[in-house]
This record gives sequence, C-alpha cells and structure tokens, in this order.
Amino acid sequence: MSKESIDEARAVISAETPEWPGALIVARGELDVQSVPELRARLAEAIDAGKTSIVVDLAEVSFIDSLSLSALVGARRRLDDLGRLAIVAVHEYVLLILQATGLEQVLDVFATRDEAAAFVQGG
Repeated sequence: MSKESIDEARAVISAETPEWPGALIVARGELDVQSVPELRARLAEAIDAGKTSIVVDLAEVSFIDSLSLSALVGARRRLDDLGRLAIVAVHEYVLLILQATGLEQVLDVFATRDEAAAFVQGG
C-alpha cells in the first residue's frame, strides 16, 4: 500500500500500486460525508496523473452515500471516452444502492478485482 488515510475509523481509503498499468483505489468501511473528500482526492490524483485505467475496489464497503456515488460518477465523466473506470462491489447494501439509483447502468460494476482489472485493461 502506498498511501493510506483513516477517517475516524469509519473508512479507510488507499491508493495501491496495481500489477497492471493504471490506478487501484481501495476503500473499506463506510463511505459517507466524512470520507468523500478523501475519495474525491484519490480519484482526482489518479486522473491528474494521467491514469486512464482505474479500479475502485469497494468489496469491503458496507455503506455508501450519495456524495460518494457522485464522486464516482464525476470521475467517470472526467475520464470520458479516454479511459475506463471499474467498480468492485459485493456488499448487498452497496449493490442495492447502485441498482436503486440506476448507477449500475452508468458505472461498470464487477464482483471481483480481477474482473474489474481485466475490463479497464480492455479485456
């Protein structure tokens, strides 16, 4: 892990070095109003560094709020057609929120990090 931030034990968001060209952002815990600035910063850092293949691993996230969803959609829009953003989501609540908001049709959501990595690499 190259960088890590703990926000009052609610969320841990880290930028890790993937085995493939691109960026890997891993979140654990609850993504809410307190953790969204860190999520936005990690996403912006990756995009500003020219990363066009980004995986956001939410496999260990048990709660996500609308501001966090907005950060993900904003990152997807910033990448536009020049890059790919994949989300890993497995928790029932997170999947329910993605479905209820219709964002599973806007964001590319996968059950595993390997599937997401293959997608952002063009596989």
